Amino acid sequence: MPIVIRQPYATHYVVIVLTSDDHDSEVFSYLGFVSRENLKILQGEPKGYKQPAEAARSGKEVIRYFCGDCGTPLWAAAESAPETYSIKLAMFGNSLPPAMEIFWKHAHDWQKPIVPAEMVFEEWY
Repeated sequence: MPIVIRQPYATHYVVIVLTSDDHDSEVFSYLGFVSRENLKILQGEPKGYKQPAEAARSGKEVIRYFCGDCGTPLWAAAESAPETYSIKLAMFGNSLPPAMEIFWKHAHDWQKPIVPAEMVFEEWY
């Protein structure tokens, strides 16, 4: 699904997600924030899944969008961040270095931060 983002990412970060013994199966997500008005879909129709507020780390509603044809995750619209989208970025073959790491309290013992200590956060909004 072709998408145009009309600004550089304000922030890009690696997210440490819940461990697999909870409800998530991935260890990392690589995401970027972009203003909602600067995202334009060129082709295709994304579909959204409304995640229950109690399932979101913020306790607020999140709508997760994905490609309506192949199911690839695209972005999330969080009630806790009403002016931005959280865009899924490619983990490999990407020239954007991580700027921060969040939800670090969910990290495994073997994980080590890859950004400066002041950019590692236990929680996020």
